Amino acid sequence: MSNENLGKIFEKVGKKYGYDSVKAEFVAYRDFKVKWTRSYKWAEFQVSDYLTDAPDIVIEGLAKTLFERILQISVGPYPQEMTDYITSPEFKKNKQPIYIRRTRGVTKSPVGENKDLTDSLQRLKDMGLVDKDVNPYLTWTKNELTSTVGYCSTLMDTVVMSSVFDDSTIPDSVLDFALYHELLNIREGWAGFGKGEEIDIVEEEEKFPDYKVADTWIRRLGLHL
Repeated sequence: MSNENLGKIFEKVGKKYGYDSVKAEFVAYRDFKVKWTRSYKWAEFQVSDYLTDAPDIVIEGLAKTLFERILQISVGPYPQEMTDYITSPEFKKNKQPIYIRRTRGVTKSPVGENKDLTDSLQRLKDMGLVDKDVNPYLTWTKNELTSTVGYCSTLMDTVVMSSVFDDSTIPDSVLDFALYHELLNIREGWAGFGKGEEIDIVEEEEKFPDYKVADTWIRRLGLHL
């Protein structure tokens, strides 16, 4: 979809909500997001270019949702058509490589100098804490994060772990607990898009063996989950 077609769809939807001037363009953000500026009768949108090949009905649903949020008519979830599109296996397959390419400061490999994130994931599966079919893209940061254990992207099914854990003096269980936390965030995130199940992350974290010991280690490292 071109910027011209994107603009036409947003303009058409905007008129239904009383906007005389509406502009929209695709922007190459790392994350999936939309930004806007608006005044009384005009609005301008910057839409993630992850939607350049989305069907018109998805773009129309997005525009409708955004205008209703702007006007405080509704703060509901995205329409089902858009939810289905951005949570589809095809979306992840096509957009995940772009997301990874745009993510800076990562090694783009699960294998560190001392630890392998795929081994950590397998241990979580062996403990029954993670489903066997869960296989996110795993990578390390190039430099140690100073405050958090890592971060994840629900839509892109990607986990980035701080290289602080790539240390032979840190028990594997501490890394496993930190990775487990990020995987729980991904699982909870799906529920926000109408997929998965609502979960209590703290309650799930407590299923990890000796989670208090691992959590204490993380705090001593000056990090938080």
